[in-house]
Amino acid sequence: MNDFFVLNNGNDETVVNEQFAGYVVFYKKSKEEKIAEIQSNLLNKLIQNALKLNLDNFLFIDLNTQKIRLASLRKSIKIEKCFLFGVQEAEIGTNIVIPNYQLILVADIQFLKVDAPEKLEQNKPLKNQLWEQLQISFKLV
Repeated sequence: MNDFFVLNNGNDETVVNEQFAGYVVFYKKSKEEKIAEIQSNLLNKLIQNALKLNLDNFLFIDLNTQKIRLASLRKSIKIEKCFLFGVQEAEIGTNIVIPNYQLILVADIQFLKVDAPEKLEQNKPLKNQLWEQLQISFKLV
């Protein structure tokens, strides 16, 4: 998931793929290759297989390598949906409280905060909760 975006490449402007649909995923890529692969596989399966969307519709931000704040990101791109996978609100510079596994709307952005992909991968009830909220968010139900 390193090729989906370029952030702050020498300037303050965020450059995204032309197919970007306003969907942002914040996560923390593991330094352990096996866990990083689990993370990537889960996100790919969710987006491509379950939601039937293109990965290019999403902006993936690894907070372990890029300390991006939501407010600065909003200045350069339109954000419709913001997904926090194993990320706390303060880590993206927001002071709102987002309940786990519950879709909320704040300032015209849908937020969904869930556990890290590696935790979800091994927990079917949590994956089901995530899937229920994604279906609502993407109007699949």
